[in-house]
Amino acid sequence: MNPKHTAPAKAPAPPLPAFHPTEHSYVEALLERYQALYHYADGRIDYSLSESAPVVTVYVKYHHRLLTLLRSDKVSTYQGKWNTVAGYIDEVKSVRDFALQELWEETGITEQQILGMGFGEPFSFTDDEISKTWITHPVLVELKSMPVVLLDFEHTQQRWAKPEELAALDAVPNFSVGFEKLMVSIAAQHAKVMNKKHTVTVRGDASRAPEQKAKKQKRKKQANAAQ
Repeated sequence: MNPKHTAPAKAPAPPLPAFHPTEHSYVEALLERYQALYHYADGRIDYSLSESAPVVTVYVKYHHRLLTLLRSDKVSTYQGKWNTVAGYIDEVKSVRDFALQELWEETGITEQQILGMGFGEPFSFTDDEISKTWITHPVLVELKSMPVVLLDFEHTQQRWAKPEELAALDAVPNFSVGFEKLMVSIAAQHAKVMNKKHTVTVRGDASRAPEQKAKKQKRKKQANAAQ
């Protein structure tokens, strides 16, 4: 091949900053790599010409079913595909705030209806068909009760599906895999917390062992003296 026609090697993408779902500083550090892109008048970043884009994907759960949404022909990508609540991370606010914002805008569901939230570690995947790498921030939202879903222009239909049914849907790339990654990440976080609590308890018991031994010996002496 003529060296003149060899495509230059792409510089590797910078590593993601340490993930903190509730801190603005994480998103601020993440968006530094996109400062050269066009910004709208309100300060949001336009990712239409970018090779990558950070997004939040919110899996909405009630009991054992997940909310899936059919994308309309008015969105820029994946028209007619099933997805869940999702949106660009295009300004400085926390991932948690983005999740709540997109949830309300696309479904009408408010924070007061949420029983709990879980955050998975960000992951990247490239869709070669549209030449875009998505830096995905998966979020799990569990609801207190079945909501009345109010769709906006981005979606035309809704469906509550079992987790095992996601793979069979004509969905956006990595839809079911993203949910699996999210659940694995949340389970790992839970295990880490439980292990930490167990370690603290064991250490606490160990630190009290000499005191407990002394008390036991004192009670034994008192019992012998009473005989």
